[in-house]
Amino acid sequence: MSNSLYLDMDTYQHEALKTLKHGSIGHLTNGLYAEVGEVAALFQKHNRKDPRYHSSQDDMFSISGYTDEFRSSLYKELGDVLWYTACLAEYFGFPMSSIAAHNIHKLQEREKKGTIQGNGDNR
Repeated sequence: MSNSLYLDMDTYQHEALKTLKHGSIGHLTNGLYAEVGEVAALFQKHNRKDPRYHSSQDDMFSISGYTDEFRSSLYKELGDVLWYTACLAEYFGFPMSSIAAHNIHKLQEREKKGTIQGNGDNR
């Protein structure tokens, strides 16, 4: 699953854009929805106890019942979500590092205010 290549967010965004073939907003948003759906589908299959994704073994090689196939599939699907996110961010002129930094700052502020588990966008 892991690769010896590690990238910072902006380098990833730059490299991802080299593979973008259809850059319309519709393509990017629908692709993101589809990939998030793929992630949700993996968890649905796990919850249904699909033997490809759910393990009844509870040992050090089984993380909460998730099989290696589940983890491998999730790893790939999260990469696809990241790709669409990076391309969509570029469409609107947002550097990925800026989005990441803003999100961490927002979460830290919510933590300070004790609203990290609250409801709504402006907590």
